[in-house]
Amino acid sequence: KFVEGHVPVAQILDLKNHPDLVGIAVPGMVSGSPGMEYGSTKQPYQVIGLTDTGNDRVIADYPGN
Repeated sequence: KFVEGHVPVAQILDLKNHPDLVGIAVPGMVSGSPGMEYGSTKQPYQVIGLTDTGNDRVIADYPGN
C-alpha cells in the first residue's frame, strides 16, 4: 500500500479497511492539510484512493473555512 502527500492519519489508519485500494493520496500542497497548517486558512481537499484495477475514488472530504 502507498500513501502520497499530506494525508490525515485517520485515513492512513482506515486504509486497512479498504482491501481493494493499493493506496491513497492528497494531491497538491493544500493549506490546512497535515503538515501544511499555517495561519487560519484551510482549503477544502479530498483524499483519493486508487483501486487495484486503476480506478480512483474519493475516500474522504475535508472542508475548508
